[in-house]
Amino acid sequence: GADGPESRFFISQDIWKKLSKNFKEGYVIAWRSLTSATNRRTMLATALPLVPTCQSLQLLQLSDNRRMLHVLAVFNSIVFDYMVRLKMAGLDLTQTILRQIPVPQEMRYEEQMEFKGVEGTIELHLNSRIAKLYEKDKRMDALFEAVDLYPLAGNRERKEIIAELDLLVARLYGIGKAQLHRIAASFDKYYSEEELERWF
Repeated sequence: GADGPESRFFISQDIWKKLSKNFKEGYVIAWRSLTSATNRRTMLATALPLVPTCQSLQLLQLSDNRRMLHVLAVFNSIVFDYMVRLKMAGLDLTQTILRQIPVPQEMRYEEQMEFKGVEGTIELHLNSRIAKLYEKDKRMDALFEAVDLYPLAGNRERKEIIAELDLLVARLYGIGKAQLHRIAASFDKYYSEEELERWF
């Protein structure tokens, strides 16, 4: 409409207040719970302002935005997705399944490394790329206010930035290049052979 987009579905305010009573922060991580190990990607996660969502989304919230960004990077990586595929029996990606999957130790994010010509912590490299992917959505600006970032050099396509995030998360897990190449190759509906050779 003339006043902007209008929602297709609505929820009663009372019901939303009950559903969201445990969420105190401004952002959540949401992922699609109805999925399959044979999909192009099994784990599809995003950060959202706290708003009502549809039924097939699971929500997670942490009180610290830095840790929310850590979880967002890991959830969206092919390494995590690979482990999700090994655990998935049915079509429902529940929090119970996610709790069984190992995540990198918090101290790993503080590890210094040179990446694409820039020296910094793994956290700095990750956050700079996540912020770039969300830069057009102004609702997300506050999520990045308290974290350090640097501008990315060159005019890179989104998929290349996503591949760089995959490389960084593999480093957090201590996964070597050959092993990561094998994991990336198993996502043949997501990374083409040409992308595989170029980035991995």
